[in-house]
Amino acid sequence: MFDINDDFLESIGYDVAALTDDEKEKYEQEITEELQARLSERLGSELEEDQVDDFESIQNSSERADQWLHEFHGDFEQHDDYKTLVTALGEPDAKIFYASSLWMQDAVPEYGLIVREEFDKYQQELVKKREMVDKALGL
Repeated sequence: MFDINDDFLESIGYDVAALTDDEKEKYEQEITEELQARLSERLGSELEEDQVDDFESIQNSSERADQWLHEFHGDFEQHDDYKTLVTALGEPDAKIFYASSLWMQDAVPEYGLIVREEFDKYQQELVKKREMVDKALGL
């Protein structure tokens, strides 16, 4: 969905070389959680109540995610992006993440655009906040 990595942290003003691995992980997690919350709020407004229920059932159950993937994307296990997720997250979490992403793409035609808009908007906000802090500190 979005890649919060060293390049992203640098783009918002962090000196990545000066950060410990724990600090980078903490910042990446905080940013990811905030983006997910913003996307949930925005995408939730695009869905009907029964769609929200269906989506939540996929997010909360690897069995439901597996069932949905086999029903609507039967060859998902052959896709390189799915294989990458399995390596990174493990099988159950990869299925949930992959099914959730595909479900949202199917349900909200503008999904990719919405994700990009929210990502860019948040990145710009973080840059402005960082600039304000630097200015206040006289940097």
